[in-house]
Amino acid sequence: MAVEYRANVRSMGAYLRRSEALQTATMELAADIAAAARRIAPVDSGDYRAGIRTQPRAGRDRVGAAVEATAAHSAALEFGTKRTGRRGQHVLSRAAEST
Repeated sequence: MAVEYRANVRSMGAYLRRSEALQTATMELAADIAAAARRIAPVDSGDYRAGIRTQPRAGRDRVGAAVEATAAHSAALEFGTKRTGRRGQHVLSRAAEST
């Protein structure tokens, strides 16, 4: 007996845009990444670590989540600076890779 599968693109699109289960799963993963980032974040004033947060993200085509570092110097710490010659520490990407 053969079973044929036909993808229902419209239903799949609706699921990706509105699924509470998918939103919950992406937020849980984002929380895990944020926790890992806080564990490995360098601490000088504590602003960088305190500014690591999660945000739900809903685009036109799917739900999702983001991990952000909101301290004023986050980009310089994450990616480095040409002017000072400091190399980036890539905290968020290392945290995502470790999770």
